[in-house]
Amino acid sequence: MNNQEFYNELKLSLPMSTTEERKIWASIIIEKEIDIKDLSNLLFCEQKIASRFSWLLSGIGALDPNKLLSELPFLFSLSDQITQIN
Repeated sequence: MNNQEFYNELKLSLPMSTTEERKIWASIIIEKEIDIKDLSNLLFCEQKIASRFSWLLSGIGALDPNKLLSELPFLFSLSDQITQIN
């Protein structure tokens, strides 16, 4: 599965996702070294997708703090534009 297919899977599945599913996806992102920037447009989707993706980011941070830490400057640069997460 390439990054675009993974992105599409997340976009479709995140709204009804469970904690366990998000842990699996976080592991995949870490193991396959998927760039969070490639998935960051999920933060601009509908509220359920955006919020669940933010939870997924927390899961990445729990499993591999350095992976998330390296992406924080980029994610913070988006924060003013993200309006879907309450």
